[in-house]
Amino acid sequence: MVKNEAWLKQLLEGELTSQSFKLDEGANFSFRISDNTRLLNTTREILKSDSSIAKKFDSYLKIDDQMSSTPIWMKLEDESILSLTLKDIYQSFIKYLKNSEAEDHFFNSYEVSFLGPLGPYQYISLVECINEDLLSKFLLNQLLKNKLPARALRVRTDQVVGVTFGKEQKLRSEIKLKQITDTGLLFQTDDDFLVNNMQSGQFLKFYLDTKNFEKFCQSNFEELPSKADQLFYTREENKYFSIEEAKLVKSLGFKSSVDNSYHLFCRYNHILEDQSVKPFKDFADQLKEIFKAAA
Repeated sequence: MVKNEAWLKQLLEGELTSQSFKLDEGANFSFRISDNTRLLNTTREILKSDSSIAKKFDSYLKIDDQMSSTPIWMKLEDESILSLTLKDIYQSFIKYLKNSEAEDHFFNSYEVSFLGPLGPYQYISLVECINEDLLSKFLLNQLLKNKLPARALRVRTDQVVGVTFGKEQKLRSEIKLKQITDTGLLFQTDDDFLVNNMQSGQFLKFYLDTKNFEKFCQSNFEELPSKADQLFYTREENKYFSIEEAKLVKSLGFKSSVDNSYHLFCRYNHILEDQSVKPFKDFADQLKEIFKAAA
Protein backbone atom coordinates (compact mmCIF):
# COMPACT_ATOMS: atom_id res chain seq x y z
CA MET A 1 0.00 0.00 0.00
CA VAL A 2 2.87 2.40 0.76
CA LYS A 3 5.49 1.28 -1.77
CA ASN A 4 4.63 3.49 -4.74
CA GLU A 5 5.85 7.06 -5.14
CA ALA A 6 3.66 9.84 -3.71
CA TRP A 7 1.59 7.31 -1.77
CA LEU A 8 0.85 9.68 1.13
CA LYS A 9 -0.88 12.25 -1.07
CA GLN A 10 -2.96 9.48 -2.63
CA LEU A 11 -4.04 8.36 0.83
CA LEU A 12 -4.92 11.90 1.91
CA GLU A 13 -6.94 12.42 -1.28
CA GLY A 14 -9.19 9.54 -0.26
CA GLU A 15 -11.77 9.49 2.52
CA LEU A 16 -10.09 9.93 5.89
CA THR A 17 -11.82 7.54 8.26
CA SER A 18 -8.74 6.62 10.27
CA GLN A 19 -5.17 7.69 10.84
CA SER A 20 -3.93 4.12 10.76
CA PHE A 21 -2.31 2.83 7.56
CA LYS A 22 -0.97 -0.68 6.89
CA LEU A 23 2.45 -1.38 5.47
CA ASP A 24 0.79 -3.91 3.22
CA GLU A 25 -2.63 -5.56 2.99
CA GLY A 26 -2.72 -8.45 5.44
CA ALA A 27 0.43 -7.38 7.26
CA ASN A 28 0.20 -6.96 11.02
CA PHE A 29 2.17 -3.71 10.93
CA SER A 30 0.64 -0.25 10.77
CA PHE A 31 1.61 3.36 11.33
CA ARG A 32 0.14 6.84 11.64
CA ILE A 33 1.31 10.14 10.18
CA SER A 34 2.24 11.17 13.72
CA ASP A 35 4.65 8.22 13.99
CA ASN A 36 7.38 9.69 11.78
CA THR A 37 8.96 13.14 11.40
CA ARG A 38 9.32 12.72 7.64
CA LEU A 39 5.60 11.92 7.24
CA LEU A 40 4.65 14.95 9.34
CA ASN A 41 6.83 17.27 7.25
CA THR A 42 5.46 15.84 4.00
CA THR A 43 1.89 16.20 5.27
CA ARG A 44 2.53 19.89 6.07
CA GLU A 45 3.86 20.41 2.53
CA ILE A 46 0.84 18.65 0.98
CA LEU A 47 -1.61 20.72 3.05
CA LYS A 48 0.12 23.95 1.98
CA SER A 49 0.10 23.06 -1.72
CA ASP A 50 -3.32 21.42 -2.09
CA SER A 51 -6.28 23.43 -0.77
CA SER A 52 -8.84 20.66 -1.34
CA ILE A 53 -6.87 18.20 0.78
CA ALA A 54 -6.25 20.91 3.39
CA LYS A 55 -9.97 21.65 3.64
CA LYS A 56 -10.83 17.99 4.06
CA PHE A 57 -8.03 17.53 6.59
CA ASP A 58 -9.16 20.56 8.61
CA SER A 59 -12.65 19.11 8.74
CA TYR A 60 -11.26 15.77 9.92
CA LEU A 61 -9.24 17.43 12.69
CA LYS A 62 -11.90 19.99 13.71
CA ILE A 63 -12.33 19.05 17.34
CA ASP A 64 -11.41 22.18 19.34
CA ASP A 65 -14.95 23.60 19.48
CA GLN A 66 -16.38 20.26 20.58
CA MET A 67 -13.75 19.81 23.28
CA SER A 68 -13.97 23.38 24.57
CA SER A 69 -17.76 23.18 24.88
CA THR A 70 -17.79 19.88 26.80
CA PRO A 71 -17.76 20.71 30.54
CA ILE A 72 -16.45 18.49 33.32
CA TRP A 73 -16.66 19.07 37.08
CA MET A 74 -14.22 17.53 39.54
CA LYS A 75 -14.69 17.43 43.31
CA LEU A 76 -11.47 18.12 45.22
CA GLU A 77 -10.41 16.80 48.63
CA ASP A 78 -11.67 19.95 50.40
CA GLU A 79 -15.10 19.41 48.71
CA SER A 80 -14.62 22.43 46.44
CA ILE A 81 -15.64 22.00 42.80
CA LEU A 82 -13.17 22.51 39.95
CA SER A 83 -14.82 23.41 36.64
CA LEU A 84 -12.97 22.11 33.56
CA THR A 85 -13.55 21.38 29.90
CA LEU A 86 -12.63 18.29 27.96
CA LYS A 87 -9.90 20.31 26.25
CA ASP A 88 -8.32 21.02 29.65
CA ILE A 89 -8.08 17.27 30.26
CA TYR A 90 -6.42 16.62 26.91
CA GLN A 91 -3.96 19.49 27.33
CA SER A 92 -3.03 18.17 30.77
CA PHE A 93 -2.56 14.71 29.27
CA ILE A 94 -0.11 16.20 26.76
CA LYS A 95 1.88 17.56 29.71
CA TYR A 96 1.87 14.07 31.22
CA LEU A 97 3.23 12.62 27.96
CA LYS A 98 6.08 15.14 28.15
CA ASN A 99 6.72 14.48 31.83
CA SER A 100 5.52 11.19 33.36
CA GLU A 101 5.87 12.57 36.91
CA ALA A 102 2.18 13.50 36.68
CA GLU A 103 1.23 9.81 36.28
CA ASP A 104 -0.68 9.61 39.59
CA HIS A 105 -2.69 12.67 38.65
CA PHE A 106 -4.14 10.88 35.64
CA PHE A 107 -4.48 7.32 36.87
CA ASN A 108 -5.83 7.94 40.39
CA SER A 109 -9.63 8.12 40.79
CA TYR A 110 -11.52 11.34 41.44
CA GLU A 111 -15.17 12.28 41.89
CA VAL A 112 -16.19 13.54 38.46
CA SER A 113 -19.48 14.75 37.01
CA PHE A 114 -20.38 15.30 33.36
CA LEU A 115 -23.87 16.70 34.10
CA GLY A 116 -23.30 19.69 36.37
CA PRO A 117 -21.65 21.03 39.54
CA LEU A 118 -24.38 19.45 41.67
CA GLY A 119 -23.65 16.01 40.26
CA PRO A 120 -24.25 13.18 40.32
CA TYR A 121 -20.53 12.35 40.75
CA GLN A 122 -18.76 9.08 40.04
CA TYR A 123 -15.28 7.86 40.88
CA ILE A 124 -13.21 7.57 37.71
CA SER A 125 -9.65 8.35 36.65
CA LEU A 126 -9.06 11.35 34.39
CA VAL A 127 -7.55 9.08 31.75
CA GLU A 128 -10.97 7.41 31.43
CA CYS A 129 -12.28 10.75 30.14
CA ILE A 130 -10.04 10.45 27.11
CA ASN A 131 -11.28 8.91 23.89
CA GLU A 132 -8.53 7.22 21.87
CA ASP A 133 -9.76 8.42 18.47
CA LEU A 134 -10.21 11.99 19.73
CA LEU A 135 -6.77 11.86 21.33
CA SER A 136 -5.09 10.76 18.08
CA LYS A 137 -6.67 13.72 16.27
CA PHE A 138 -5.68 16.11 19.05
CA LEU A 139 -2.09 14.84 19.03
CA LEU A 140 -1.80 15.05 15.25
CA ASN A 141 -3.14 18.60 15.31
CA GLN A 142 -0.58 19.58 17.95
CA LEU A 143 2.24 17.89 16.02
CA LEU A 144 1.36 19.57 12.72
CA LYS A 145 1.48 22.93 14.54
CA ASN A 146 4.90 22.05 16.00
CA LYS A 147 3.53 22.22 19.54
CA LEU A 148 4.86 18.73 20.33
CA PRO A 149 8.17 17.05 19.52
CA ALA A 150 7.75 14.43 16.78
CA ARG A 151 8.92 10.83 16.92
CA ALA A 152 11.69 9.76 14.55
CA LEU A 153 9.98 6.44 13.78
CA ARG A 154 7.37 4.12 15.26
CA VAL A 155 5.49 1.17 13.75
CA ARG A 156 2.62 -0.55 15.54
CA THR A 157 2.00 -4.28 15.66
CA ASP A 158 0.44 -6.93 17.89
CA GLN A 159 2.75 -9.93 18.24
CA VAL A 160 2.77 -12.65 20.90
CA VAL A 161 6.16 -13.36 22.48
CA GLY A 162 7.37 -15.18 25.58
CA VAL A 163 9.30 -13.71 28.50
CA THR A 164 11.02 -15.39 31.46
CA PHE A 165 11.94 -13.69 34.71
CA GLY A 166 12.76 -14.33 38.37
CA LYS A 167 15.95 -15.34 40.16
CA GLU A 168 16.56 -18.47 38.06
CA GLN A 169 14.47 -17.51 35.01
CA LYS A 170 11.92 -20.19 35.91
CA LEU A 171 8.89 -17.90 35.73
CA ARG A 172 7.28 -17.38 32.30
CA SER A 173 4.58 -15.22 30.80
CA GLU A 174 3.30 -14.40 27.32
CA ILE A 175 3.15 -10.73 26.40
CA LYS A 176 2.63 -8.60 23.27
CA LEU A 177 5.15 -6.73 21.17
CA LYS A 178 3.22 -3.54 20.39
CA GLN A 179 5.69 -1.14 18.80
CA ILE A 180 8.98 -1.22 16.90
CA THR A 181 10.81 2.11 16.98
CA ASP A 182 14.17 3.40 15.83
CA THR A 183 15.45 3.24 19.44
CA GLY A 184 13.82 0.14 20.92
CA LEU A 185 10.87 -2.25 21.36
CA LEU A 186 7.69 -1.63 23.33
CA PHE A 187 5.93 -4.60 24.96
CA GLN A 188 2.57 -4.73 26.73
CA THR A 189 1.30 -7.07 29.42
CA ASP A 190 -1.75 -7.40 31.65
CA ASP A 191 -0.09 -10.10 33.79
CA ASP A 192 -0.05 -8.83 37.39
CA PHE A 193 2.23 -11.69 38.44
CA LEU A 194 4.87 -10.62 35.91
CA VAL A 195 4.61 -6.96 36.89
CA ASN A 196 4.81 -7.71 40.61
CA ASN A 197 7.64 -10.27 40.39
CA MET A 198 9.96 -9.15 37.60
CA GLN A 199 12.15 -7.36 40.16
CA SER A 200 12.91 -10.67 41.89
CA GLY A 201 15.57 -11.38 39.24
CA GLN A 202 18.37 -9.35 37.71
CA PHE A 203 17.43 -10.05 34.08
CA LEU A 204 14.44 -10.69 31.83
CA LYS A 205 14.65 -12.83 28.69
CA PHE A 206 12.38 -12.06 25.73
CA TYR A 207 11.92 -15.04 23.38
CA LEU A 208 11.67 -14.00 19.72
CA ASP A 209 12.57 -15.80 16.51
CA THR A 210 13.22 -13.19 13.81
CA LYS A 211 13.66 -15.63 10.89
CA ASN A 212 10.20 -15.11 9.35
CA PHE A 213 10.33 -11.41 10.13
CA GLU A 214 13.57 -11.07 8.19
CA LYS A 215 12.04 -12.95 5.22
CA PHE A 216 9.04 -10.64 5.38
CA CYS A 217 11.31 -7.57 5.25
CA GLN A 218 13.50 -9.00 2.46
CA SER A 219 10.37 -9.65 0.35
CA ASN A 220 9.46 -5.93 0.63
CA PHE A 221 6.60 -6.85 2.97
CA GLU A 222 4.95 -9.25 0.50
CA GLU A 223 5.83 -12.70 1.91
CA LEU A 224 3.30 -12.89 4.73
CA PRO A 225 3.53 -15.57 7.44
CA SER A 226 0.60 -17.93 7.97
CA LYS A 227 0.01 -16.60 11.50
CA ALA A 228 0.31 -12.82 11.26
CA ASP A 229 0.13 -12.30 15.04
CA GLN A 230 2.79 -14.94 15.80
CA LEU A 231 5.55 -13.74 13.52
CA PHE A 232 8.11 -13.88 16.34
CA TYR A 233 6.65 -16.58 18.58
CA THR A 234 8.98 -19.41 19.57
CA ARG A 235 9.48 -22.00 22.31
CA GLU A 236 13.12 -22.54 21.37
CA GLU A 237 15.35 -21.88 24.37
CA ASN A 238 18.17 -20.30 22.36
CA LYS A 239 16.01 -17.71 20.57
CA TYR A 240 15.98 -14.79 22.98
CA PHE A 241 17.47 -11.49 23.99
CA SER A 242 18.07 -10.43 27.58
CA ILE A 243 18.03 -7.11 29.38
CA GLU A 244 18.71 -6.05 32.95
CA GLU A 245 15.47 -5.54 34.87
CA ALA A 246 16.74 -2.16 36.07
CA LYS A 247 17.21 -1.02 32.45
CA LEU A 248 13.58 -1.67 31.47
CA VAL A 249 11.49 1.48 31.10
CA LYS A 250 8.19 0.70 32.84
CA SER A 251 4.92 2.65 32.61
CA LEU A 252 1.19 2.23 32.94
CA GLY A 253 -0.67 1.64 29.70
CA PHE A 254 -2.97 4.32 28.33
CA LYS A 255 -6.05 2.25 29.26
CA SER A 256 -4.61 0.56 32.34
CA SER A 257 -7.63 1.47 34.48
CA VAL A 258 -9.77 -0.53 32.03
CA ASP A 259 -7.55 -3.32 30.68
CA ASN A 260 -4.83 -3.47 33.37
CA SER A 261 -2.15 -2.90 30.72
CA TYR A 262 1.47 -2.22 31.59
CA HIS A 263 4.25 -1.20 29.19
CA LEU A 264 7.86 -2.40 29.09
CA PHE A 265 10.27 -0.57 26.78
CA CYS A 266 13.61 -2.15 25.84
CA ARG A 267 16.17 0.24 24.38
CA TYR A 268 18.37 -1.37 21.74
CA ASN A 269 21.53 -0.15 23.47
CA HIS A 270 20.48 -1.92 26.68
CA ILE A 271 19.80 -5.29 25.02
CA LEU A 272 22.73 -7.59 25.72
CA GLU A 273 22.68 -9.61 22.48
CA ASP A 274 23.58 -7.31 19.55
CA GLN A 275 22.59 -9.88 16.91
CA SER A 276 19.00 -9.84 18.20
CA VAL A 277 18.73 -6.10 17.65
CA LYS A 278 19.96 -5.94 14.04
CA PRO A 279 16.74 -7.16 12.29
CA PHE A 280 14.71 -4.45 14.03
CA LYS A 281 17.23 -1.72 13.22
CA ASP A 282 17.29 -2.87 9.59
CA PHE A 283 13.47 -2.79 9.54
CA ALA A 284 13.52 0.79 10.84
CA ASP A 285 16.04 1.82 8.17
CA GLN A 286 13.92 0.16 5.46
CA LEU A 287 10.85 2.09 6.59
CA LYS A 288 12.70 5.39 6.66
CA GLU A 289 13.45 4.90 2.96
CA ILE A 290 9.79 4.12 2.23
CA PHE A 291 8.66 7.20 4.17
CA LYS A 292 11.11 9.33 2.17
CA ALA A 293 9.09 8.39 -0.93
CA ALA A 294 5.84 9.61 0.62
CA ALA A 295 5.83 12.98 -1.15
